[in-house]
Amino acid sequence: VNQRASTYLAAGVIVRGRNVQVSDINRNIDRLRPKLKMIPWNTDGFKIGLCSAPPAHQPYSALCLANNCAIRGVVGGLADRFSKLFRVRAHVHHYTEYLELQEMQAAYRRVRQLASDYEALENAVPRVRRRITPVV
Repeated sequence: VNQRASTYLAAGVIVRGRNVQVSDINRNIDRLRPKLKMIPWNTDGFKIGLCSAPPAHQPYSALCLANNCAIRGVVGGLADRFSKLFRVRAHVHHYTEYLELQEMQAAYRRVRQLASDYEALENAVPRVRRRITPVV
C-alpha cells in the first residue's frame, strides 16, 4: 500500500516534549504538505496537539494519525476473503451461536460500502465555486 500516492482526508500530529514549539511543527508540516495529495475541500487538514511533558526516557516524541484512502485496498481484500469463505459457509458455525446470518451479510455490505466510499473520495474532484456578484 503506497500511502503517499493516495489521497489524505485529514491528519493529526501529536508531539510531546520540552522546548517543542508549534512553529517547529508547522514548519515540518509545511515541508511535508507538497508531498501529500490532500482531499480538495480539506487542503489544510492538519490538526496539532502539543504536550510539554516529555515521554519517559526520551526528550520528545511525535505521532501522526492520518485518514488515507489507501486503506480501501486492505478493506476490499478483507471483504473478498470474507466473501469466499462465507459463500461455502466455512467457519460460519463458530459465529452463528452469537450472530444471525443476516447480520453477517449486513456487515459484509457495510464493509463493501466503506471500500466504495473510499474509492469515491480517492477520485473526488474539486467543485468549481461560482462567485456571487453583488447587486448594486
